[in-house]
Formats: sequence, structure tokens, C-alpha cells
Amino acid sequence: LAVSYTQTGYWKDSFSLWARGLACTEQNWLAHFGLGNALRAQGKLTEAVQQYEQALQLKPEDAETCNNLGIALANQGKASEAIQQFERTLRIKPHHAGANNNLGLALAMQGMLAEATQHYERALQLKSDFAEAEFNWGNALHSQGKMTEAIRHFQRALQIQPDHTQAHNNLGVALANQGKASEAIEQFERALDLTPDHAEARYNLGSTLAGRGKFKEAIQQYERVLQLQPDNAAGLDGLARVLATSPVPSVRDGARAIALAQRASRLVGDAEPIPADTLAAAYAEAGRFAEAIESAQKALASAKRLGQKELAEQIASRLVLYQAGTPYREGPAAVPRSNPK
Repeated sequence: LAVSYTQTGYWKDSFSLWARGLACTEQNWLAHFGLGNALRAQGKLTEAVQQYEQALQLKPEDAETCNNLGIALANQGKASEAIQQFERTLRIKPHHAGANNNLGLALAMQGMLAEATQHYERALQLKSDFAEAEFNWGNALHSQGKMTEAIRHFQRALQIQPDHTQAHNNLGVALANQGKASEAIEQFERALDLTPDHAEARYNLGSTLAGRGKFKEAIQQYERVLQLQPDNAAGLDGLARVLATSPVPSVRDGARAIALAQRASRLVGDAEPIPADTLAAAYAEAGRFAEAIESAQKALASAKRLGQKELAEQIASRLVLYQAGTPYREGPAAVPRSNPK
């Protein structure tokens, strides 16, 4: 589930403008701040952090610099350091809605979801039409399995910002988790109307279509995901699974399913059970049952190691089929993954 930090100031100004400002003047905190923003926009996070830190040496109590430094640190995966900067921002400017939202995100990065929701709520108290805070609150609730509440916040985000692609996608995932496939499909399609190259929404649409037995339509979506992102492991896995397990004979293609599943397994590694499970199904479809058994046993061991009891039981039941020389045929598919990689 994608998230979004709230940044402040000067994003449209060019790198060269702020670099020239530093070359022409000394002790220019604003030029350091602006250059930090420009570098962060280019993905040069280490350099951006350096510029923000220099700006704060010149103006230690600037809330916006603290906030944007926190964002850069969070984007580097340095949640603890980001939290310090967002808390510093709020000490300087307690009514900073964006900093409350950002602090919530950084706390969520560390799994502190209850604390995160407190800050999303505070952000919305300060700014009632804050779509990103509603969206991020929905993500936190979704992560806690509170689908009904998550749906409510995604819907509120969309009332404020109807063109929020990721909110449509995440709302679709939450609806799919509740078994509301038709409504989920509508949200994924809306996301794709807004952003046709959104691979995550295409994957989720494909998964939901497969779950409704619309295998050819699902294949079209998976193929498009792989056009956009050839190394999208979830897209490779989803397409392989349909080709290996569809109850429709004309859809199945064991040889291609094996090739796709092998690529997904190489990308993900041995730690995850799902690619190995799909590869086992592909081997079985091709009549290569010894390899199917071996792959299923690996998948079963991984699922047990990760404590995924329900998945382990499903894999075990498929393993029995392969041991009997019988391929597996898919029933209703699992709900879509929210963030395929």
C-alpha cells in the first residue's frame, strides 16, 4: 500500500537556480533549503540531507526545513531519524498538519500503527480536507485488518481528491478482502482510467478477474503488467498460476507457466512460499510430477517456517495431488496483493 509524505516549499525551482544562489551568497539558509528540495526531487537523498542540515545550522528553528529533512531521511529508510525531525518540527510549530501526517507515516514504518493513527487524526483536526492523511490512516487500518474502517477512510480521501489513483487502488484491495469483487474491479478500473501504466492496479485487477473465473481477461492484465515491469515478480507469478491451474483447457500452457514461475522464483528467492507453490503447479500441469513434488515440499517448508498455517494447509493438499500424479486446478483466487514487486 503506497504512502505519501507531505513536503513543503520550492519544489518547482530548479537545481541550477539554488546552486547559483549558494555560489553568489554566503550563509544563505534559503538557498540550502531550496537546493535540498531540488536534490530530493531528483532522488539524490544523501546530498539533500546535507543541504537541509546546512540550512538548519544557519536557521535551527525553521520548521519547514526540519519537516523536509525528515522526509528525506524517511525516504532513505531511516525511520528513527525521520521521527526525530518530525517531532522537532512539531515542537517548533505544533499546528503543522503536514508534519503530523509525516510523523504518522514514519511511526507506521516502525510498525507503531496505533501511534501513527493518532497523528493522522491530529492532522485531520488541523486540516479537515487533508486527503493524504485520510489515505494514510486507511493504510494503517488496512494493515491491522480493519477493512471496514479502512474503506471508510479511503472513501473520504476520494471525496476530497477524486483523482487519487492510489486511493482507488487501495480501496479496491480492501473491498476485495471483503469479498466484494465487483466493487473492487470498479476501483481498479478507475485507478487505471486515471493512470493507465499503474502496474499495481493492473495486477490487482488481473488477480480479481482470475478469482471470478475471467481467465482470459486476467491474462491480458498480467501481460500488461509485464510489459510495464518485466521483472515484476507478482505479475510473473500471477500469469504463471493462471496458465498452470485454470480449469479452462484452452487457457493452460504448462511450458510457459514453468518459465514464468522460474523467473519469479529467481527474483524472490527461496524464502517466500508462493513462487515455489506456483512453480510446483506449473510442473504438474506439464506432467513433471517429481519436480512438482520437490517444489511443493520447498513451498510447504517455507510456509511453515513463516507461520503461514492456512497457506501451508493449502500447499499440503496440492502436494497430495502431485503425489497422486494429478495437476491442480484453481478455484476462486486469493484477494489481490496490494503492492506487487
